[in-house]
Amino acid sequence: MQNRTGRKDLLKEIAEVINQIDLPHPIRVAIDGAGNAGKTTFANELTESLISLERDVIRSTIDGFHNPPEIRRRQGQYSPKGYFEDSYDYHSIKKYIIDPLGPNGNLEYKESVYNFKINSPTNSEFKKVKRNSILIFDGIFLFNSHLFSYWDYKIYIDASFDNTMQRAIARDSELFGGENEVIKLYKKRYIPGHEMYLSIYNPISISDISINNNDFQNPIVTNISNNKHHSNLFHIRNSLIKR
Repeated sequence: MQNRTGRKDLLKEIAEVINQIDLPHPIRVAIDGAGNAGKTTFANELTESLISLERDVIRSTIDGFHNPPEIRRRQGQYSPKGYFEDSYDYHSIKKYIIDPLGPNGNLEYKESVYNFKINSPTNSEFKKVKRNSILIFDGIFLFNSHLFSYWDYKIYIDASFDNTMQRAIARDSELFGGENEVIKLYKKRYIPGHEMYLSIYNPISISDISINNNDFQNPIVTNISNNKHHSNLFHIRNSLIKR
């Protein structure tokens, strides 16, 4: 049975929690998870929920902050360690997203610096935002030591590797050169690389909320931090588990 109401309720409650966060700079929300776990869809839906609360929302993604291929692949095409360590340009994320939207920031940010699909800089322009805006930033490895301390609210989207690989086959076969290459990349590079991240950082336990997203329409809240604004989310979690 599809629990569409449950998903909408969950998104609404998370939006309400974020809406209550009071900071002197934009609220920086990170949505972390493995590739094809459903982060972008969740981020877009959460953005809509926040807009319905009349909040200004900034959308960005780690996909706009890849390193160039000579760095991404320097440990080997199928290296899981290379995937974990070399995929993303954390310096630029901090310089163009985190710092300008953080304490004493100038509120001028860039939403991307690099297009990994064509391996070229994006040359995006600076944008000015309001101090009470909300950043929704989705991506992989967001709770590592380079970035963790800067996020004001942390969401982890979990899904089994079987599910994420099947979604990748459906979505990325053309990008990566066919189904067989997607399977090879996931089994040799992406899955073991993400397992390294899980073993070192345990992102579920350090998130403000973690969500099992194996079924897009039936998300299950698996962990909630002891946040004073989370009381309604506990009720939502119990309702979803019972279904």
